[in-house]
Amino acid sequence: MKNNLFNIPANYPFVDALATSLLAETADAPLALSNYQILLPTRRACRALQEAFLRYSKGSTVILPKLTPLGDLESDELEFEALGSGQDLSDIDLDPPTSALTRQFLLCQLIMKLPVDSGGANEIDSALDLAGELAQLLDQVETEGLDWANLDKLIDDDQQNYQAHWQKILQFLTIVADSWPKIEASLGTLGPATRRRMLLEQQRLAWERSENNAPVIIAGSTGSIPAVANLIKTIAQLPNGRIVLPGLEQHHSEERWGIISDDPSHPQFGLSKLLQFLECDPKQVSTWPLDDSLRRADKRRGLFLSAAMLPAIETSYWKEAIQPDEKEKTKASLSAVELIECAQPEEEAGVIAMILRQALEKPNQTAALITPDRDLARRTAAILERWQIPVDDSAGQPLSNTKVGTFMRLIAWAAAEAFSPSRLLALIKHPLVQLKIGDQSVKYLIRLLELQSLRGSRPSPGLKALQSKLSKDKDQELVAFLETLEDLAQPFTSALSKGSQLFELLTAHLKLAEALCAPEDHDDHPLWRGDDGNALNAFFSELLQTTEATGQGLGAITSASYPTLLENMMQKQTVRPNFGTHPRLAIWGTIEGRLQQADVLVLGG
Repeated sequence: MKNNLFNIPANYPFVDALATSLLAETADAPLALSNYQILLPTRRACRALQEAFLRYSKGSTVILPKLTPLGDLESDELEFEALGSGQDLSDIDLDPPTSALTRQFLLCQLIMKLPVDSGGANEIDSALDLAGELAQLLDQVETEGLDWANLDKLIDDDQQNYQAHWQKILQFLTIVADSWPKIEASLGTLGPATRRRMLLEQQRLAWERSENNAPVIIAGSTGSIPAVANLIKTIAQLPNGRIVLPGLEQHHSEERWGIISDDPSHPQFGLSKLLQFLECDPKQVSTWPLDDSLRRADKRRGLFLSAAMLPAIETSYWKEAIQPDEKEKTKASLSAVELIECAQPEEEAGVIAMILRQALEKPNQTAALITPDRDLARRTAAILERWQIPVDDSAGQPLSNTKVGTFMRLIAWAAAEAFSPSRLLALIKHPLVQLKIGDQSVKYLIRLLELQSLRGSRPSPGLKALQSKLSKDKDQELVAFLETLEDLAQPFTSALSKGSQLFELLTAHLKLAEALCAPEDHDDHPLWRGDDGNALNAFFSELLQTTEATGQGLGAITSASYPTLLENMMQKQTVRPNFGTHPRLAIWGTIEGRLQQADVLVLGG
């Protein structure tokens, strides 16, 4: 097996090293590259490798290998001759995945039936939030291929003092241990994590039975998902199967590897567990064929950082990590590394944004922020956006934070709070609001409304109270504006005030949103434009379909719950731009950062 295991050191750009080596390997037979099957952790990694192949092909025509993301494997990909294994998998008949919204609604109903002292919730927004967390727990258990059979044996003798607390937790978890499997069986669906695990297992079995000798490579994966680790083990045993690991530190002693494998916080923990599973010593892993021109840093920098990341029990090694005659060379290798300490998150985001912006001043220079902190990523992207530099964030942003998502939330809060002055102004100042009365634009009417009605004592709730402060003779346009707004909002505010089913509220909400931002002469509705508009359209389409089928069990939704409930669901929908971002800037998560490279890298958070 050891001849099939390779490593690309951390001081080489991963996808570039992979692409250049495979191009050199197939230089005498360019068409041979199309027979290769390469599996990578994510779709973005597949795109990065595709770009690397095109970059290093030097303008010549290249027929790319089959690139498959392990994280998004679909059954139709498997059915196409099992990803190059030559096995016919047309008989695969897996149930469809459970819709995320359907699962959240059904779990929410189960939570609301539980007593509060057993972890249940009376309020729909709290129950829906709990349902989202419970769904994540379900995915984790399904990903690991575990079941809930021994749930009641989690309490040992040392935890008897917490018996009552544990009993409440166990009672709450009966939702997923007992009730949920029966519901999923009645729906005829599978959990998304379960379905992915089964697809990976089908693929593994197909390769195990395969007599096809086409090259198969798994690159950049640490096998953190058990089903992927099994797949890696099978491919490592194929005649033309190869595993390419990212940044394995092979200089550690056997004793230190034992300590690392017991420390989940160590960066090499996942790789150590994978090598244990493959029954392979780290020193047996071969180095991938490398082009030295790709090397980005002296290996001494890697050794220094490796020592810095040692588990606490091993920090005594620091004294001998750098030999006296190596100190100056190590210092030189770190000359391009700078540490910046910031007092608060806003300052950190500002500094990072300035570094990324400064990188653009050099022609063709690329720059990227690598961070696990989503708040930091969003703050940095927002600062760059102010400078009109749209940046590609690999994790995207929640639908609730986009332009159209904010607009929908503002409508919900304004209607729920009877158009209080602050909520009303926030809504009608949103750029999507395009109402006109006569020849006057909404901007003029907003200024007039602030002067005439919203200064002085706070008016009573409702749009009628604002109208009562106006003179119909002097402020005709403003009165007409408020009357128009009240007529448009009446179906939605009425549904909220009496407490209605979610489907009814969503329908009224959408009609009001379309009316507020769609002039009569517009064929292309501004609410549904762009990436965020498309995401909003898909979200509401699925939400309406789901609520019509399963939303009745949620009961009547009040005005106090609806805005929070909607925001909760929108926050779980991710929007990623398809185009229009800066070609030389990016924000990556830790997986993306492991596989890709830029001229200027910032580690934040």
